[in-house]
Amino acid sequence: MKKLHITLRNGMGEEIFSDFIENIDAVDSHTIVYPKVKYSEADVIRLPFDLDSVYIEDGSVFLFYANGVYAQINRKHQVK
Repeated sequence: MKKLHITLRNGMGEEIFSDFIENIDAVDSHTIVYPKVKYSEADVIRLPFDLDSVYIEDGSVFLFYANGVYAQINRKHQVK
């Protein structure tokens, strides 16, 4: 089964975070990434930046934020 995988990069393209996640949600002020099914408040990753644009290419979703951070989300097999 394929799962969501996210890679976050800063404005210079340097990797900030990369791992499989359970869910990702967007609200007016920020994006919320849930790395696990069961999580504590400390486990949640928040991107409190204005979302500038969304781009889809070759099965990947790219989220571009006002401060230069961007996320690439795709589905891939998780090797255990």
